[in-house]
Amino acid sequence: MHFFRIPAFLFALIFMLGAIPRPVVAQSAGRSAKAESARGKESGAESKADRVPEVLPALPVNRESATFRPGDTFELRLSGMPAEDALPFAQQFTVGGDGYVNIPLGGLVRAAGLTQSELEGAIEKKLVEQKIFTRPTATINVAAQSRFVTVGGQVRAPQRLPWSADLTLLSAISAVGGPADFAGSKVKLTRGGKVQTFSRRELDRSPERDPKLFPGDQIEHL
Repeated sequence: MHFFRIPAFLFALIFMLGAIPRPVVAQSAGRSAKAESARGKESGAESKADRVPEVLPALPVNRESATFRPGDTFELRLSGMPAEDALPFAQQFTVGGDGYVNIPLGGLVRAAGLTQSELEGAIEKKLVEQKIFTRPTATINVAAQSRFVTVGGQVRAPQRLPWSADLTLLSAISAVGGPADFAGSKVKLTRGGKVQTFSRRELDRSPERDPKLFPGDQIEHL
């Protein structure tokens, strides 16, 4: 019986070939890395889509104070003169339908569209121009019950609420009993003829975005 002898150099060659990493593994790893990268991009795209806010930017308003409207009432106090001279001015005033108030001795002063500090300045200026006083200081106290916001739509007890400086969209909804059973998440805020839509759920998650309300605001829960 004869045996075929394999030369020694063939054994060495076979051993060397077995030690070389197969390119199939590298290709497989490359395909896996590409797949992970593609999944990462898809996940990133979905994440960006999820981060699109449901709440639009808040309406531009003067956050220092609200402005006066026809029908608003306020109390006036004057200082910077003898008390007996200031007494006739210590009374309650109502902004007329034309937007003016009638100040004793001073006459008509435009009030509609002015903030509290602006109206105080306008009254002081009027009294100086009319040579009633030289350095008067006007102080206005607004009657909170004369200013309201209206909350309606899908809420439990639609009604008109007295306005206060700390009243927000969510607190107004809570004050009327909260959303009704079949209410959605969207809430419309109408101010000065402009409409803004908010997501109540988004505001619940981000309370710092809960907008403050102003007199005359109208809220409709959808």
